[in-house]
Amino acid sequence: MALINSKAAGLSSVRGLSSTRGLSSDNLKVIALLAMTVFHAADMLFPWWKRYLPDVSAALLLLFCSGFGMIAMPVICFLAVESAYHTKNWKKYLLRVTLWAVPSHFAYALAVRKPLNPFAAPFIMHTSVLWTISCGTGAFFALKYQGKLKVELMLLLLTLSLYGDWGICAAAAILCMALTRNDFNRQMLAMSLCFCIGLVYTYIKQGFALALVQACFLFSIPMLKQYNGKLYNSKPLPRFAFYWYYPAHLFVLAGIRALIPIPNLQ
Repeated sequence: MALINSKAAGLSSVRGLSSTRGLSSDNLKVIALLAMTVFHAADMLFPWWKRYLPDVSAALLLLFCSGFGMIAMPVICFLAVESAYHTKNWKKYLLRVTLWAVPSHFAYALAVRKPLNPFAAPFIMHTSVLWTISCGTGAFFALKYQGKLKVELMLLLLTLSLYGDWGICAAAAILCMALTRNDFNRQMLAMSLCFCIGLVYTYIKQGFALALVQACFLFSIPMLKQYNGKLYNSKPLPRFAFYWYYPAHLFVLAGIRALIPIPNLQ
């Protein structure tokens, strides 16, 4: 705890915040979970609410929810970096994230209607974001702790991150933010450049409109600047809240979609 508090004081001084102001790690986590839930609910249940709203209203609501949801992943990557720095045992931390990627895979596969078999093609963005976080933090740990072949192992893990949701742009963002953690401006620039990889991919595959929505990830930066380095401001969240909430909310949304009549968009 002394280590966390000393780092919190350093981060607070860099951002110009007192330790009693700003957003704690738990505050940011709640924001990320809310944004993620709104995005997934909008994406998975859109055909259902489109039946009850005018086309223009439904489209605008979807765009708003999608744009709001884009702030989730940068915040999650930022918190992964903080956890990687604060953990007392990096091996246990990496193992925990990787193990939680197992139930999260099945939740993700049901949510986005991909094969439950984790080894089935396609291999790009085939599994959950927990796998991506595992690869990104693993790449950082490889550079920090691995004696030999650390660059090769880092590159291998970044390549394997293509298998997870958000792919290499999120894994690279975790690595780059970890390496630039002592300078917030450089950290945010590195994060933005990494997520621009996904932005270019979206523009090529899906067009300008969706790329513009994805660019809303930039709205996460003002919130991250408010981070005060503390774990929580008052009452902490349950332990491992993100790990169990991620698969749980996807299972619930997939169940809702299976139980309620959802018409085709045509």
